[in-house]
Amino acid sequence: EVVTELLAAETADADGLFRPEVIEQVNATHQYEFLRDCGVVGRQVVNAVFDSGEENVAAAANGLSFNWIRCYEDAPYQKRHQRDFRGGTNITKEQRTYDGQSTFYTRKWNEDRQAIFEAQYQLLLDSGMNETEASQNASATAASEATGGTYCILNTPASSFFWFTVQTMVGYGNMAPITKRGRRLVFLLGFFSILLFGGILAMAGYIVAFLFDDWVSRRGMYFLSKPWVACCIWAAAYYGWMCVIASQYVYWKDARLGENVSFETAYWWAYISTTTVGLGDFFLDSEGLIGRDVFIFPLIFLVGFTLLSAFLSKFWDACSIVIQRRRKGFVDMLLSQKVSWKETCISQRGENSLTEEASSS
Repeated sequence: EVVTELLAAETADADGLFRPEVIEQVNATHQYEFLRDCGVVGRQVVNAVFDSGEENVAAAANGLSFNWIRCYEDAPYQKRHQRDFRGGTNITKEQRTYDGQSTFYTRKWNEDRQAIFEAQYQLLLDSGMNETEASQNASATAASEATGGTYCILNTPASSFFWFTVQTMVGYGNMAPITKRGRRLVFLLGFFSILLFGGILAMAGYIVAFLFDDWVSRRGMYFLSKPWVACCIWAAAYYGWMCVIASQYVYWKDARLGENVSFETAYWWAYISTTTVGLGDFFLDSEGLIGRDVFIFPLIFLVGFTLLSAFLSKFWDACSIVIQRRRKGFVDMLLSQKVSWKETCISQRGENSLTEEASSS
């Protein structure tokens, strides 16, 4: 109050607050008690905010994930009309990335938290609660009820591609169900999908190899249908097709996320994908997947799987010929040894019987 009066007085100047006669009017005891009480109230509010957000902080310890959802401004409209298969509208490359999605979600969460706090704070004040308790309770409520999910929608393309990686056994590891119902779904339907896909793929490789052999035979190029020659042809086709997959991956990374990926890295990704190794060091980011990606990548993958299956079929045929020859040679050796041993036994018995006749005579 003394400071306010001095500031309002016409005689006060910039250094007026620090003159000895002004300092004498300030009660140091009252000043200390005021600051102490203010500190106590401030600590209560801060502690209440931290306590209310403890569960939220623990839940978010592993960071945000956008494997199954996509967040953007038009999401509420798209959610009402169920039209997110194109990946949303008016989304830039930066917003499709993980950092862009995290920034957007955090901003919407803070806006929602502030709106909840203001509404709850005014409601508590109207109910007769004092400002300190109202602020404390409103902060706790806002921290626990705030969400950015209002502007998020189910990421159908990413979910569909995840199931494709399950049934093809690629399994990059960047997406995985954590609920019991989700794991049961993968455990039951995923197992039968894997069996069905494996059978179809093996049959597809055999049919494609057979059609190729028939085609070259009709044109008199019989040597191309020989196992080792056909094995080299299918291997060249498979490794050549991986160049197509790698080129598509380079284009996708730049078009969807604005990231530059070397062709060597993309070719490595194509290899671990078509061989179903799926190490997880590189993958298709779920934040950037849109509807047509669910058709393009599975299609070129299936071609790669078929070429690899045809190569393995011919490779097995070539190995079988070698194994059969070695097996035949080994069996023939055993049979010859058996015949030789049998003839030796017969001759030995004949000699013994002649010896016995000569002795008796």
